[in-house]
Amino acid sequence: MQAPPTPIMSIQPAKASQVKALTQLMHRAKAHWGYLEEDMLVFRAHWHISKQFIEDNSVFVVISAKQIAGFVSITPSTEENCAIMAHLFVDPVYHGKAIGRALLHSAEEHCKQKGYSTLTLESDPHAAPFYQRHGYQITGERPSSFQNCPPIKRMQRTLSPHISRLQDIELTIDRGQLWEFEEQNRAAIAADFAKRQQQNPHLWNGRLLHLTHYELDAGTLRGNLVETSFAAFMAWRTWGLGQSQGYNLFGSAVIRSSEGHLVFGEMANHTATAGSIYPFGGNLDLNDITAQNNVDVLGSIARELEEETGLIAPNPSTLYLLEDGPRLCVAALLPFSTPAQQLAAAIQQHNDLLEFPEIARPHIFQKNAPLPEKQMPPFARNLARFLLSSSS
Repeated sequence: MQAPPTPIMSIQPAKASQVKALTQLMHRAKAHWGYLEEDMLVFRAHWHISKQFIEDNSVFVVISAKQIAGFVSITPSTEENCAIMAHLFVDPVYHGKAIGRALLHSAEEHCKQKGYSTLTLESDPHAAPFYQRHGYQITGERPSSFQNCPPIKRMQRTLSPHISRLQDIELTIDRGQLWEFEEQNRAAIAADFAKRQQQNPHLWNGRLLHLTHYELDAGTLRGNLVETSFAAFMAWRTWGLGQSQGYNLFGSAVIRSSEGHLVFGEMANHTATAGSIYPFGGNLDLNDITAQNNVDVLGSIARELEEETGLIAPNPSTLYLLEDGPRLCVAALLPFSTPAQQLAAAIQQHNDLLEFPEIARPHIFQKNAPLPEKQMPPFARNLARFLLSSSS
């Protein structure tokens, strides 16, 4: 039987059978910095990855061309809501291929899903500039055990998303440009989506828009998007490649009731994100492209709101951009002059009339009330907390 196609690069949990390969990779990566052999002899004798370590902690490997190109590990900290990145090593033959960046982003995403708000690490002095470029701050240092080596840097990064006000949106579609990730992994993406459809026959491989790069300048969001498939998007998200292959830009309709409560939706069982609770909205698609090849995010928000709830969007009171790793959420705060219970009843009535509604049920969130941590993705939790604690 022919083996299924494999992606050019993916991130996946480490296996106990890989401990020898991971240990050898770590030793090669450390030696790459040119340390004295007598120091490396001590390092090799004391530093190794064990089966027990993999069982007790979160360890992820990058597979490239069927080879382990690097790995990262996350361990719990004694500090509340804090995790420790114990290892991040890339095989020297893979340097310059964005492997380290992909591993770092994957580790951060894992920590967010687990509810950690801070990630700490101790960096080899040669690697400290890499972490600083990705938002890590030096908090201290300690002497290195290696001879003639600068101190080890203690570093950390806050994982909460950055939320800022938007004044304008200028997005364009590059119709002639292909998404490199999809082009390089077509066979593996097709095999991956076929497996998903076996598990959920309701999944549909529609066409989406994917953000390749962006900038935020004085409250204006500018960027370029390319057309891709839902299958490619799902593979990109699952394989853990994060910002190394662009961003998932989407719009969110944040309903604020007359009392100031927020109304979110819980996704139906037949959807790709079944059970998740977040603001109404969805991925950008071909319907959001204007005749001038611009991308109309606000139009997408209004359309998705009407499709999912039956409600007509009022003019937004405020626009926000939530930057959360590979996710960019344009959130439109929509002030309704209707009480939350009445809005929720109207939304439920709308969806009860649909054969396959995307929304299972609405949820109302009030200031100072607990949020359903397990059902809300980190971006939705942070957005809800921000808006419920704000009078904006």
